Amino acid sequence: MQLQKTMLLLACLMGFSGVASALGFNVDPIHSTVNYSAPTPTEAAVLDPLSGHISAQGAVLIQIPLQAQAQTMAVIQTQIDMPYLMQMPSQQRITLPATLELFGTSKQFALDVVVSKIYNGELMVTSMRPVMIHPQDFGSSQETPIAVNFVVSFTRS
Repeated sequence: MQLQKTMLLLACLMGFSGVASALGFNVDPIHSTVNYSAPTPTEAAVLDPLSGHISAQGAVLIQIPLQAQAQTMAVIQTQIDMPYLMQMPSQQRITLPATLELFGTSKQFALDVVVSKIYNGELMVTSMRPVMIHPQDFGSSQETPIAVNFVVSFTRS
């Protein structure tokens, strides 16, 4: 009888973990932002509101508006291990390979981030060091690299 209760408890816990990972997450645009070192003082240094999600399979898609009127977006895509995410400690520093799509060009780079579990199953992802974007990689004549930092908050979907 004790073995049956233990097995039932384990099955419930495993089922809960599966349900939690099947839900995915959505970007919380109110608590998410991207900021960068502006090459000229006349440029805005904050990009928001962000949109996007983490799918139940761990596919991450973040859309960043570049111009308020033109609907020009930068898109960042990466993949996260959902079972690991669901079982990790409250904070974990990780490096994720990512792809930035900008003006029809894609470039791969590494994201050095801290993923934090916060209240009510939400996540916060923060850059640990700036991501250096080289505008020439995306067809710009600007030679000065741009240092980009971000905070992205995710709520359960």
